[in-house]
Amino acid sequence: MEYNDHLFRVSIKAVIRNARGEVLVVHEKGQSGWGFPGGGMDHGETLKEAMKRELYEELGYEGEFTMKLLTAEDARLLPSRAVETWQLRLIYEVTTENMNFSIGEHALEIKFAPLDELQDVPGVQFIS
Repeated sequence: MEYNDHLFRVSIKAVIRNARGEVLVVHEKGQSGWGFPGGGMDHGETLKEAMKRELYEELGYEGEFTMKLLTAEDARLLPSRAVETWQLRLIYEVTTENMNFSIGEHALEIKFAPLDELQDVPGVQFIS
């Protein structure tokens, strides 16, 4: 029997809507395009702790919020990693207590955009 050791990464993403139904997207530093705010969980974090950290790092958000799971994507092998790494992405509908967002330390730009402009953003197909 062959034993292979793999790394496994859990990534969480936030779908945040405004009153017009537009969704908040971020252009992160080091990325070529727009995506939902979020990222990889750190060791020992709960889902809520990880989301709180990611919302602060990318959106400067410090308020309360609720999370509702929209989908869990099948794990996929991440390219260009020194060690074989599989990623599971969880996409949450996040409702914030306010809309006080700013460009966080990990972001270049943030904006609310209509869904029809977001064909290239991973996870969009799961928004109802």
